[in-house]
Amino acid sequence: MKRKNVSFQAEELKVQLARALADYDNLKKRAEKEKEEVVRYANQQLIEEILPSIELLERVYVHSGDPGVAGVLTSLKEVLRENRVLVIKPAVGEKFDEQRHEAVETVSSSSTGREGMIAEVVNTGYVWADGKLILPAKVRVYGENTEKKEELKKETMRGDYV
Repeated sequence: MKRKNVSFQAEELKVQLARALADYDNLKKRAEKEKEEVVRYANQQLIEEILPSIELLERVYVHSGDPGVAGVLTSLKEVLRENRVLVIKPAVGEKFDEQRHEAVETVSSSSTGREGMIAEVVNTGYVWADGKLILPAKVRVYGENTEKKEELKKETMRGDYV
């Protein structure tokens, strides 16, 4: 009887040990993942603070063509790449995406079907390589065609449109 009891206790201890080892392994994995997160986003505040300066340098380069400014921009963009920061550069005519774009202005469209499309890119945006947004791209978006809307309203009031 004692052997069965000892055998049962030994088996129970094995199960408890296996659970403890699994818990320890999960704890190690979770700690490693949290450490990676801290390292990955440790520089986020610094990056967010220098992004407006990078945008400003890009404007300076566009207007001046100065190769020195181009060199500085290249170095800064390499630092961004090394820190897993990607550029959001939407195209004119692309559909507005509220998850990645910020509309700074709505502009009237002279043609229909362009509502909700990007009319102009004001500033590029930035995301981490895993898709987490750092800074949305600032864009001007086509709104409703107000001329057509007014014309339709007048026709409706006159009874020309059914």
